[in-house]
Order: sequence, then structure tokens, then C-alpha cells
Amino acid sequence: MISVFLLPARLHAPLPGSAFGVFTGSLSAPVLELAPSPLWIAIVAIAGLLFGSFLNVCIARLPHHRSILWPGSHCPHCQAGIRPYDNIPLVSFLLLRGRCRHCHTRISPRYPLVEAATAALFLLATFHFGPGSAALLAAVFSFLLLGLLVMDAECFLLPDTFTLPGIAFGVAQSLLPVSGQAGEGGNSLGSPFSNHAADPAGGLIGCLHLAATTPFPTPAWPAWQGSLLGAAGAASLLLAIRWLYWVVRRQQGMGLGDVKLAALLGAWLGVAGASLALTLAVLLAALCGLILMARPNQPGTDRPALRLPLGSFLSLGGLLTLYCGAPLLTWYFQFWR
Repeated sequence: MISVFLLPARLHAPLPGSAFGVFTGSLSAPVLELAPSPLWIAIVAIAGLLFGSFLNVCIARLPHHRSILWPGSHCPHCQAGIRPYDNIPLVSFLLLRGRCRHCHTRISPRYPLVEAATAALFLLATFHFGPGSAALLAAVFSFLLLGLLVMDAECFLLPDTFTLPGIAFGVAQSLLPVSGQAGEGGNSLGSPFSNHAADPAGGLIGCLHLAATTPFPTPAWPAWQGSLLGAAGAASLLLAIRWLYWVVRRQQGMGLGDVKLAALLGAWLGVAGASLALTLAVLLAALCGLILMARPNQPGTDRPALRLPLGSFLSLGGLLTLYCGAPLLTWYFQFWR
């Protein structure tokens, strides 16, 4: 996987309107840009499909505390083992027409969708950040968020085996020197994906220079401090909301898994990035809730209590912040000036 994201690059000035020009805020500064060869695209896509297949195993087993190593892949209906030639990402699903070879039970469309989505996110990470360890870390972050998004949507569970290592890795990556796409003149040690040794945003968001898009003064703390403060701040905010909901309603309205996921977002994205991700998650959840509440109720029946997977919206907010954070904030704060 690592070699996929550490391919050679060429120095090139992006054309006006190109993706790199938009996200770095410069249309003329030299930046690293990938040569989009078909072979390179195929390698990254295949890696994404393979990791997507593994992610499906994690999604199916980890929320239920089952091992991802044993037993081997099998049909959940008839328990028959799946042969290697029936376990090729996307291809086997199409050849089998979406049914088990043994019992002909329909296979959930979640399997090919997750595989395709993982491949798409891997490609997006490498095209967006350029070749190097920046793209590798962005792909890891995307892998974690996609898995948590689907797990919470399916069973309202966010396993510690994803969230807790994700928090630790998020803090650790803020200490690493990272190579890849950089804005306004290259990388240096400190915040990953940033050309500043002490980027106030910290974490992944440093590559997009998120703090520079806001009209507010931001302290220039090192990236690892931004990562720790982002994790602690995001988790504390959700813990406070959870406690207030309990005081008012005398029932739990949010699980601790959502709190840990918020900490994961803060560890990877820093304070500013986590703030944007949480805001986007709340807006998306509210929009989804309004749409569901607007649906007509069946005559003679009471409307069931509305339950939304907050973790799925938090994950989606994190992905939007990673790939679209700076343009979104630039658009928003233009109304402040």
C-alpha cells in the first residue's frame, strides 16, 4: 500500500481553475502534481478495492466482537466458505450476479459499494494531495472514516478497535515529516501536509491552510499540540452535550462511541478542522432529520421515534473537511468581510 502513494512526481505550475490551484490558494506557485498515467490509476484503484474488501470484513465482524482473522470468509446465510475466485472485489459480485454460489441468497449491495467507495477515496487522496506520505495518511484517515460511517449506519455501533487506534494514530501522524502536495512552496517538519513548522491548524488540515481562510487570529502552536487540543476539545464538547441531554431528558441521547469519533476527528484535523467537521455533521444530520420528519405517517399509527446514526454524519463531515474544507470556509467567510 505504501509504495502506491510514494510514486515519483513532476514539478508543475497548475493551470487556473485546477484542483491544486483552488486548494492551495495560488495559481502560479510551483507545486507537486501527479502524472495521471493509466498504470498509476490502475495500481491505486486495485489497492483501494483490496482494502475495501478487508474493510467489509471489519464492518461485518468488529461491531459484533468477532475476529477478523478466523473463520475465513463465508456466506452469512448458509455458512459455506467463499473460495478465492469468488472473493475478487467487485468482479466476483458481478459474475455471481449478486448471489451466493451455494445457497443463492442475495448478497448485500453494501459489499461492492464499500469496495468501490474505498477505491474512489484512495484515488481522491492521491490526486488531491499528490504523491507521497501525505496521500498515504489521507487514505488511512479516509479508510477509518468510511468504515465507521457504514458501521454506525448499519448497527448504531462504533467499535473501539477503530476509534481508539485512530485517535492514537491521529496524534502520532502530527509528529511526522510528511511529503506530498504543499501549498505556497513546499513542506517542512511539523504539521503534516503543511509548509509551516508550526501550523495552527495541525493534523491533515494543515495542507489546506484552513486557519489562513478564517478572519480570526489563531495561535501558532505546534501540530502535535493542535492535534491533542482538537481531540480533547471535540470530545469534551460532545460529552457536554451528552450530559446536558441527560439532565433535560433523563435518557441517553448519544453514545460514547460518538465522543471517541469526535476525538479521532480532532486528532487528525486539529481544532479548526474538527470544528468544521462537527458543524457539517450537525447540519447534515438536521437536514436528514427534517426530511424524515416530513414524510407522511401511515394512517392510524403513531410516528416512531426518530433515531439517526450521528457517527455516520461525523464521518461524512470529516471527509468533507479533509477534501473540501478550505473552499467551504473561504466561501463562508466571504460574507464576513
